[in-house]
Amino acid sequence: EKSGERSWRQPIGTVGCCWKGARGPTGPGGRADPFPELILVKWFSYAEQKYYTKIIQVPEDLLDRMREPATYVTQVDVRSGPRNLLTIGLAPGGTVVVWISNQIGNEIEVMRMQATEVPGDPDDFEVGTRNYLEKHGDYLREHGVPMEGW
Repeated sequence: EKSGERSWRQPIGTVGCCWKGARGPTGPGGRADPFPELILVKWFSYAEQKYYTKIIQVPEDLLDRMREPATYVTQVDVRSGPRNLLTIGLAPGGTVVVWISNQIGNEIEVMRMQATEVPGDPDDFEVGTRNYLEKHGDYLREHGVPMEGW
């Protein structure tokens, strides 16, 4: 939200897991115009079977920091441009981390905060949980839910 202006809403739906692969973190996105002052995130953690929510107070200087040139590599050469990607990471235990970047590898962590656990029915995500556990259940049974290192 941007105070005093009609703002945008990006109803995301489902975001894929995880921080793997050559393309790094991925998920739906959209333009943030006008640039927000507040971002609301609500999610369900398949690993923990818990719901979380957090209102992110965007730092006043974040847009200026994103406009600062940063080096990135293309298939042709090395270039410089703004860090125009804002990535929000949601981790077990309700950890929320926000980065800015223009290419994987030059991200800067700008915020780290704790979300609040909220009530909700895990059965609403029964199919998603089943699919998640088919892929990750063996790891969780052996190691538990990783709560650190995010």
